[in-house]
Amino acid sequence: IPQEQVTLNLATNEQEPLIVKGRHDPVLAPRAVAVVEAMAKFAIADLAIRGGFYPE
Repeated sequence: IPQEQVTLNLATNEQEPLIVKGRHDPVLAPRAVAVVEAMAKFAIADLAIRGGFYPE
């Protein structure tokens, strides 16, 4: 949920507005497939380590 914020520019030491551009969805649905794949890979790797197939 983009909102304009006031921030400090360290190069000029002046306040400037910060505006977020682009698409930043607060909803997980568009990225659900990638999240499920990543969690499945993490779970398989964890089981492989616990099973002794790979050293910790």
